[in-house]
Parts: sequence; C-alpha cells; structure tokens
Amino acid sequence: MAKMTKAAAITDMLIRHPAKGPKEISELFKAEGWDIAPNHISVVKSSMVAKTRPTGPVNKSAAIRDALKAHRDKTPLELSELLKADGLKVSTTYISTIKSKMKMKRKARKASRKAAISVPSPGNRHTPLDAAVEFIKSAGGLEAAKAALGTVEEIGKAL
Repeated sequence: MAKMTKAAAITDMLIRHPAKGPKEISELFKAEGWDIAPNHISVVKSSMVAKTRPTGPVNKSAAIRDALKAHRDKTPLELSELLKADGLKVSTTYISTIKSKMKMKRKARKASRKAAISVPSPGNRHTPLDAAVEFIKSAGGLEAAKAALGTVEEIGKAL
C-alpha cells in the first residue's frame, strides 16, 4: 500500500471489501504488514455509516406525500404503520390532513385549467358573435349572409 493514514487505509479496505467484517479486514491488514485492531476498524466503519445518513430533521409532510403517491390504496392507519417502520411517528389525523390538502390542490389546478380554457386570451377576444358580425360584413350584408348559409345548408343535405 502507498503511504497513507490508518483511517484512510481502513476506509479504502472497507470500500474494496464491503462484505467483510472487522476481524477479516484486520487479517487482510496483517497480511500486508499493518497492525490494526478490529475495534479501530469498527470505529472507522461506523463513522463512514454516520456520514451517509441524512442530516437535519426529516420532512414528515414530504414523507407522507411520497407514501400516499406510492400506496394510493392504503388507509391512513396503514400508512402510519408503514411510516413508523421507516422511523417516523405520524398520526393518522395528520396523514388525513395532508391527503385532503393534496386533493384540494389537485382540484384547484383542474379549476384553473378550465378557467384558462373558457376565458379568451387578451390577444384573441373573438367570440362567436364577433365572428358572425364579421361574416355578415364580408358577405355584403344580412341578406347575402342568409343566402350563403342557405346554400351551405343545401350542400350539407346533398352529402
């Protein structure tokens, strides 16, 4: 092995041999000429595991939303038990609250989409009435427009 600290050597060995225990890693080091106790290897291994854990508080609401999306058919009680198995203590009432808020947001998005479709945009304010007036003007008057519509109706009957 190249020149490195014991901790760096242990970390490297643990990465290369993840399935081996501290005693086995210690034996590998002895074969390479290092004298490292299994306890020292355990300490380094536990610090490696601690570094991979998320820091800071867990966002319970996000965990509930993820669980609701993954398990749509589960009741709040079942979801509470699932989250408890993951280490989160969450009441069924809180799960129900998050679930209803998700539904309200979904309904609000749906309603805003409907409103956006039914309201003409500022650049396109043509209504059917505006189109009819424009048609009458382009036909040359009301009588000419009626005659044109009569012709269209006759063509429609012929087809």
